[in-house]
Amino acid sequence: MPLVRPGFLERANYEKEVQVEVPNTKHTKGKVPNTKQSFANTLEARLESTMLGLNNVETAWSTLRDTVCSTAMECLGPQTRKHKDWSDEHCTEIQQLLEEKRRVYKAFLDDPKSTAKKYALKTARSNIQRRLREMQNSWLSSEADEIQDFANRNDMKIFYH
Repeated sequence: MPLVRPGFLERANYEKEVQVEVPNTKHTKGKVPNTKQSFANTLEARLESTMLGLNNVETAWSTLRDTVCSTAMECLGPQTRKHKDWSDEHCTEIQQLLEEKRRVYKAFLDDPKSTAKKYALKTARSNIQRRLREMQNSWLSSEADEIQDFANRNDMKIFYH
């Protein structure tokens, strides 16, 4: 006869006090100063209501995971990007290029045996790829020039930021 009833240890682990440490990262900047306490209180309330009747360990772990993720998303919000992507500056131009490719592709699908439409699609794809490479290269070149300018001015704070 076991000294501990089955499932006791799993429930005991869930019933322990939840210690939540929210570091001061990009997730919490600009938020209310009591984000840590709000997250801890909300998580505790949700865990109390969801973990009471769970007997299966797999179900309990998946419920715990889902509860923590949904609470974090609600209290902390989604992660924001700190650095821009090269395509952010050229978004409208990229959309126009893709719309042109979609138009040519749709025409090709209407008549797939047409060699002229197949050639037009191939040309459109290569032109889009070439233009996207040019945009990316020009963006990378301007970023490199900016970083070089910071290095020339000995502005190391911005250089590594």
